[in-house]
Amino acid sequence: MRHADTSILAFVGEVVVGLATAGPSGSAPPLPPTELRSLYVARSHQGKGLGSQLLDAALADKPASLWVFEGNAAARSFYEGQGWRPNGERRADPAVRIPELRLIRHVPRASSGCLGTG
Repeated sequence: MRHADTSILAFVGEVVVGLATAGPSGSAPPLPPTELRSLYVARSHQGKGLGSQLLDAALADKPASLWVFEGNAAARSFYEGQGWRPNGERRADPAVRIPELRLIRHVPRASSGCLGTG
């Protein structure tokens, strides 16, 4: 049985301001069995801890991998601060052909708590 992805949405009122999606990586060990497929936070809500909260809600304490655009310095800095590290793999994104790097989180950082409402 294939497990489905899990998506977590963050709302302010009725407006979605953040999204995280995680699911099975389909990769063989030593890669983690879970992959963070997406993490988006509305520009108006960036820098307020919402990205960290979404990561915690989507992944809990699971080791995981993700692909990030190589040229997205802000995203790479955010993930590095969350304990993610490059494993040396590169690829061109299948849809848009932009270079990506694979990042791995082997030992998760301490949880920052639950998502609040607001």
